Amino acid sequence: MTAADANAAIREFVAGRRVWTPADLAELARLRRAWMSAMQGSVTRAA
Repeated sequence: MTAADANAAIREFVAGRRVWTPADLAELARLRRAWMSAMQGSVTRAA
């Protein structure tokens, strides 16, 4: 997953949410980890 893909997935997932269940928060954490991993990979490749 690219950083752009992960960012889009996070934006889509959180759009319009008002109530967060524990499962929702776990999924958001998973998406954030995917984004952080993709960002770290892009920084490593740039160096």
